[in-house]
Amino acid sequence: MIPPMSQTPSEIVENDVDLVLASEHLREIRHSYDSWVIRSYVWARFVIIHIDILELLDRLAPKRGKILDMGCGFGLFSLFLAMRSPERSIYGVDLSENRIQAARRCAEKMRLDNVQFEQADICDYAVGGDWDGIFTLDLLHHVRPQSRQDFLRTARDHLKPDGVLLIKDITTRPWWKMAFTWILDQAMSGPCHVWYQSVENQTEELERFGFEVRSRSFKDRLPYPHVVFHCKPRKES
Repeated sequence: MIPPMSQTPSEIVENDVDLVLASEHLREIRHSYDSWVIRSYVWARFVIIHIDILELLDRLAPKRGKILDMGCGFGLFSLFLAMRSPERSIYGVDLSENRIQAARRCAEKMRLDNVQFEQADICDYAVGGDWDGIFTLDLLHHVRPQSRQDFLRTARDHLKPDGVLLIKDITTRPWWKMAFTWILDQAMSGPCHVWYQSVENQTEELERFGFEVRSRSFKDRLPYPHVVFHCKPRKES
C-alpha cells in the first residue's frame, strides 16, 4: 500500500484493475508499429510508465467525450486510452511530424477511429473549444516555467466544469531518483534544461491556476520519482 504523502490536499485511492487485459492492449499497440526501432522504444516506455500508472490514468480519465493528449509522441498513451473506451475521442498533439505520422499509421493498422493526431508545438498550440479531459505525460518538466504556466491557464480555461486534467510527471524526492532521471533526460534529449518540482510546489501551482488537486506518488522497481496529479476545475463559491 502506498503511504500517504504529506502536505498534499488528498491522495488518489487505489482500486482493483484488470492488469491482464491491459497487458494485452499494450502488446497489441507495441506490435502495431512498423519500425522495430519504434517498437523497442515503446517497449522501454511501457517499462518506465508501467501498467499500474497506465491503469490509474485510464481509471481517472473520462470514459467518454473529447480528450486532448499534449506531447503525445508516438501516440502510445492516446492509443491505450482509445482502446480502453470507444466512447472517448482522443486528440494527440506533438512537435515531431515523424512521430505523428507513426502514430497515425499505428491507429490505422489497429482500426481505431476514435483517435486523431496533429503536429504542433504545445507552446504555440491554441487549445480551442471545451474538453472533457486533457492529459500530459512526462512533458511539463521539459517546458520553461512561463510556457508551463500558460499551458495550465489555458487548460483551466478550456476544460468543461466537470472536466479532468491529468498530469504524469517527475518529482524531486528522493533526490537520487531525480538525479537518475536527470541523467536519462540528458542522454535521451541531448543537453537540455529541465524543471523538476516537488509534489508540494506542483500542487501549489495547480491550485493557483484554479484546480482542486489529488496526487499519488509511485514506489517503483526502477529509479524514477513518478507522480500523477488528478485536477478538476475548482467550483467558484
